[in-house]
Parts: sequence; structure tokens; C-alpha cells
Amino acid sequence: MPFISNVTNKMEGVLKEKNLHVWKADGLPYHILRDASSSFWWFEPDVESEILYTAPRNETEVAQIIRIAGQLGVKVIVRGGGSGLGGVLPYESDVPYVIMDLKGIDGLLKENEKCSLASFGAGTLGIEAERIMARQRRTLGNLPMSLAFSTLGGWAATDAAGHFSTYYGRTSDLLTSVRLVDGRGDIHEFSRTDSDFHLIVGSEGILGVITAVELLTFPQERFWFRAFKVPDMYEGLEVFRYLTELCPAPVLLRLHDPLDSLVSGILEGINPPSSMVSGLLAGLSGFRNTLMPLMLSGGKLLTSWAENILSGDNISPVILLGYVADEMPADTIEDILRDHGAVSLGPAPVLRWLGRRHDMASEVSVYSSAGLMIDTAEFSVPWKFINQVYEDIRDVLASRALTLVHISHPDISGASVYFTFVFKPFSREEYDLLWSDMAQTVSRYSAAISHHHGMGRLKGRFIHLEHGPGVIHIRNAKSRFDPLNIMNPGVLL
Repeated sequence: MPFISNVTNKMEGVLKEKNLHVWKADGLPYHILRDASSSFWWFEPDVESEILYTAPRNETEVAQIIRIAGQLGVKVIVRGGGSGLGGVLPYESDVPYVIMDLKGIDGLLKENEKCSLASFGAGTLGIEAERIMARQRRTLGNLPMSLAFSTLGGWAATDAAGHFSTYYGRTSDLLTSVRLVDGRGDIHEFSRTDSDFHLIVGSEGILGVITAVELLTFPQERFWFRAFKVPDMYEGLEVFRYLTELCPAPVLLRLHDPLDSLVSGILEGINPPSSMVSGLLAGLSGFRNTLMPLMLSGGKLLTSWAENILSGDNISPVILLGYVADEMPADTIEDILRDHGAVSLGPAPVLRWLGRRHDMASEVSVYSSAGLMIDTAEFSVPWKFINQVYEDIRDVLASRALTLVHISHPDISGASVYFTFVFKPFSREEYDLLWSDMAQTVSRYSAAISHHHGMGRLKGRFIHLEHGPGVIHIRNAKSRFDPLNIMNPGVLL
């Protein structure tokens, strides 16, 4: 390893704490590999590369590492909390890589209570930032499912959106400035008024390393929550959009289709299913014990088959809804939704969902322990095409997977249509074809390939479908900020 040894020697001179380790790509330890994407076999490294793992403790060390990498022709992979779904592992053989783990650049840097602003190191985990803010009875408002193991820098790099984005906004709405070390090792600070600000936010590490973020903070509020059963997804979507247009905005607004409502446990204890079959489907444990054996036996269990059972049991879509208590009385909303044919299920389903929403690991383990894979696809869809995307993507997945769907994160232009699909493992080629079919399908409806999970390497190959000729602007930014093309290779472009 003479080449990587040279890199290591140079970097040892700039890191105060010698946080350096060298591995072959196929020998990366679990704590480095561990991210949401590494549970899929097609993301595991299949290249012959040497990898230097580094853990800088400050912005200066980040800049020095990037300068050395540029001088020696080493590619740099940026790693936050490890919750990404797009894949960031090495993909070129015989190219040395540096993995830069940013979790050491963490903590509250500055707080401006008068302006309701707080600055954090980019490696700060979301849950830790919330704990810090809670001491002042404040919140950042961005509460994604991955709160416990995603970083604020990762939020900025992917423009993440938490469960309460309808009220607080997504990361690009909350950020007021970011600090970036670009692909030359130069340090920048961009505020919202800078023309490059919105290039950096959502750039997924291809322009440089985000080292610090400044965000708006909000006073903690008292909420009320309710769940409502609606006749079908089409009626449910009408109610969903109506609620989006009301003022004030809801804190939480989600529409779950019948199968998702049942399997996710939202309906647990509410109007128990009458038939033995759909009773067995309820909750993850029922799904594991009843549907998984059928899928693994080789039979194609279609989503439509499961839904036929549910319709006979009167299992309907469910809306999860929440408001700031002082802004909208619960009785007012219940009266409005009753006029739209919705039936109140009370607060229990929402509180149950809120209590489980961050428990991703146990949910994934339910599927993986039975030899099944779970994946997600979430598309940003204009209002007028949401019904078509809902139907067409379910058709694409129908013979390949069991599909659960919810619609969330609405705004003035549309919403996120989120598909969770469970399937028996198949080849990488089949998986690529599946994603290609989905991307081609949603591109017909002016939908974005990803709403808040980022593109990464998995979906980056479809960016031309979303941006068309506009991709040239991303390439120009890449050339300007990373002229040596060393940052997060293969991501987005």
C-alpha cells in the first residue's frame, strides 16, 4: 500500500487526534458501512480500492484533508450519521478513497436568542440538537424519522424534511446560513441572500463539505392530534388537500392507504378487523407471521390481493392530523372533516404512530430476519398528478413487491407520495430495472425523483429525467467548486 501510506503520512501531520484507519473496500467494518443503504446487497463494495477513514475535529482539518486529497488524486466520500438511502460507498476500482466522518464536528457553536437562531457543527446528530434546544424550551422543528442518527449537515446536504414540515418547513426553509469547505479546500460562508446558497443546500456533498449550519429555532408548542378514517384514497386526497389550504397550517398531515394503515399498526385496537385473515395482517408481527411465509414460498402476493381482503373488512385509508392547540380548536376540525365524510378515530392512532416513528431498526429487522428486503421510493408530485402516480407506481411494483403507500409533506405545489415496498431478493439487474421503470413513470408527470431522501448514486442516474437541460447548471457548479472532481464521486452526476 505505498500510495495510501503516503496519503496517511501526510494526513497524520494535520489531524491532532490521529483518527486514521486504512482498509480494503471489501473489508470495511460494520460501523463504517452501517447506513440504511448497506442493508442492500447491491450497495456493498465490489471494487478493489484502498480506503483511508478519517475523523476530523474541526473545519481547518477538513480543509487540510481535502487539499491533500486533491494534490494526490484521492477521492473524498463525506459521511454524516449513516442514515442515507442513496449509497455513498466506493464504486471505482483501483482508486484510493478517503472517507471523512464528520460526527466529531458537533455541538452548539452559537445561539442568538433575540433572533431565534442557533449555529451547530455539521456533525451534530438531530436528536442531540433537539436536546440542546429543549433546555431553552425551543425546537428546530425538523423531526425526521432518522432523528437519532442523522446529522444537521446531512439535513442540509439532502434538504431533508421532517414529519412536521407542513408547519415548520423543510431544511432549506429553516437554514439561514451554511459554512462549506469546497473541493479545493477553500472555506466559504453562504447566507440565504447569496446566489450560491440554494446550490449548496441539497448538493449531497458533490461541491464540498458542509461544516456548520445556522438554523431558525421555534418555541415549543402544545399540540393536539387526531386520526380520521376516510372512504377511499381519492376522497382522502381531497380532504388532505383541503386541509393543506386551510390557515393556519397543520403541524402533521399524512394520508395512509388501507394496507399501510393496517400493517404499520396505526389501526391497532381500533375497530378490530372482522375476518381472521386481515386480523392476522395487522401490525408488523402479523405481517411477518402471515404474509412473509407466503412471499418466501415463491408465490407472488400482490398488493391488490391483500387490499381485496381489507376492503371486505372495511379497512379504509387513515389521515393523521395535528395542530398547534392555541391556533386551531380540535372541535372545529372535527366538524369540518365530518362534513367531508371523515370519521374521527380519536388521538390514539396518531400517538401510537408518533411513539414508533423513530424505531427504524426494529422495523427493518422484522423484514430482514425473514429474508425479505424493504426499500422506499418517495416522489415529489404536483397536486394534479398525485392520483396517477399513486396508481401507476403501484402497477409497476404489483408483480414484484407488496406495496404500502402514504402521502405527506404537502405544500402549495404538491406533496410527497411515499412507497414502501417489501420483496424477496432478486438480482441487481432486476433491481436497476425496477428503479428505471419507476423513474420513467414519474417523469411523465413532472414529478421529482426524490422528495427528501436525496438522490445519491442510486437515483442520480435519473437526474436528467428531472432536470433535463438544467443539469448543465449542476455540472457548472461542480466544475466551479470541485474542479478536480474529488468530492463524493458518482453522486448526483
